[in-house]
Amino acid sequence: MPMPTTYYGENAVTIASSIEGCSGVAAGDVGGGGPGLVSTATCTLDGRLIYVNSWMDQPHGDLTMLLKSDGAEMYYAKGEGWTVTAGSVPILQLQLTSNQDELLKLSLDATPGPDPDLPGQKASAESVTRSLGGDVVHFVVGR
Repeated sequence: MPMPTTYYGENAVTIASSIEGCSGVAAGDVGGGGPGLVSTATCTLDGRLIYVNSWMDQPHGDLTMLLKSDGAEMYYAKGEGWTVTAGSVPILQLQLTSNQDELLKLSLDATPGPDPDLPGQKASAESVTRSLGGDVVHFVVGR
C-alpha cells in the first residue's frame, strides 16, 4: 500500500497504526495543546514507548524552539504533518499538550529523571521513518 505524501490533520492513531511494529496503539489527550496540534497517540515500538503527534500544518510541527528551551539533546522523527518522539519521561509530550499540572508535579519531584536513551531514540526514529517516510532529526543544543 503506498504511503500518503502528507498526513496534515490526520488522526495520530491512524498514523501510529501505519508504523510497522507499533503495538498497543492508544489515543492520547491533546489537552490544552499548542497551536496546530490535532491529535496524539502512543504505542510501543521495539520495546520503547513512542509519542505520535499529528499537526494541522508544518510550522506548528517544528519542535526546535521547544527543544532549545529544554536544552536537551534528542533524536526524533518528523514528516509532513507528524512528529514522533521516544522516551520514558514524557516531559516534552506534557509540554506539547500544555499539561501544566503534571509538569508542575515533575518539577517538584526531587528525584532526577533517567538520562536520555539517545541510541534508543535514534533507533525508534529510524524505524518510524522506514514506515512513514520523513526524516530523523538529531537536535543538539547550540546547533
